[in-house]
Amino acid sequence: MDKQQLKIILDKYIEGTCSEEELQVFEQWYKTLDEYSKENIPDEYFGNESEYSIKMLQDFLSLKAKNKIQKTKRINLYFKVAVAAIIILGIGTGIFWKLYRVSRSKQTITVVRNDAAPGHDGAVLTLADGSEVMLDSTASGAVAQQAGVQVINAKGQLVYNENSTAATTQITYNTLTTPKARQYKLVLPDGTKVWLNSASSIHYPVAFSGKERIVEITGEAYFEVMHNAAIPFKVITAGNTIEDIGTEFDINAYEDESNTKTTLLQGAVKVNGTLLHPGEEASISKQSGAIAVSKADTDDAIAWVNGQLSLECDNIQTLLRRIGRWYNVDIKYDGSLPNTALFGSVSRNVYLSQVLKALAAYGVNARQQGNTVIVSAK
Repeated sequence: MDKQQLKIILDKYIEGTCSEEELQVFEQWYKTLDEYSKENIPDEYFGNESEYSIKMLQDFLSLKAKNKIQKTKRINLYFKVAVAAIIILGIGTGIFWKLYRVSRSKQTITVVRNDAAPGHDGAVLTLADGSEVMLDSTASGAVAQQAGVQVINAKGQLVYNENSTAATTQITYNTLTTPKARQYKLVLPDGTKVWLNSASSIHYPVAFSGKERIVEITGEAYFEVMHNAAIPFKVITAGNTIEDIGTEFDINAYEDESNTKTTLLQGAVKVNGTLLHPGEEASISKQSGAIAVSKADTDDAIAWVNGQLSLECDNIQTLLRRIGRWYNVDIKYDGSLPNTALFGSVSRNVYLSQVLKALAAYGVNARQQGNTVIVSAK
């Protein structure tokens, strides 16, 4: 493909008018990027290389914001083109890293002085008598016996093994709490799996009995429910009830967020009586109690479960609160912030400085001072 052809297709990408054949041509060009240098970019784009690279990124951000739910082939390939332009035109691998979902196994971590370390596995288990067990320092093995149920801790996971011959009819409750910068996994006595995000908690019986299985949460939790139609599973949070109908779902109910969100991945749930289908999200206003159902970005909703810190959000404040919880830092605002949609994700294993560098791609200036991140527009 010569320079003129490349120029034409680049322009069409920005306008979103590429044909299927042109998409294929561009895919082939993308696969041979390693063979290309600046000589392969149309001459008129070399007047100011940095500005054009930023323009490519901004065009992509705008296009992504307009197509937040529908992830078409054109969107995905345009992303590749934006990244390609950034690399070839000399902006460097910094923005490239910020846009890609980096692999934890291949990530090179650069630690700067006083840099905040990422969160890790750890939680506090509060037993029925009020005593507490610190799970991040507890060796693997049995940590407690609760009403005939053995509680076992192993590799960032707490498991309840019910012994039917030893269990009593007494209802005994435990609470698992994750402070900021911590996460943990829980396997309830019925086999239901729960992932608990940072600054969250779950209150539950050590053995289920009766006609319902009810747990209560604060913060955020992801559930893979062991379905039993005869004994429905219900989650109570912020005055709302989410009822399982054979389900995998995420609940985000942080107190500092304006809405409580339930995102359904598989099966079905009822949120305050409203039925959700896979790929849908119910958002409940904490102010009015009104519920709105919409198409969900399920990858974004459970990015944290998969070891990723999602950058996708409607406003920068939502992302900054997410960062504050995971890195256990306070957020302070200095002036106005850019009103821009964000996308992509980074590994939850990187240090805070790496995340702050990623924000710079969106025109956000963030610097760490002690345990506080000060944020302003560039």
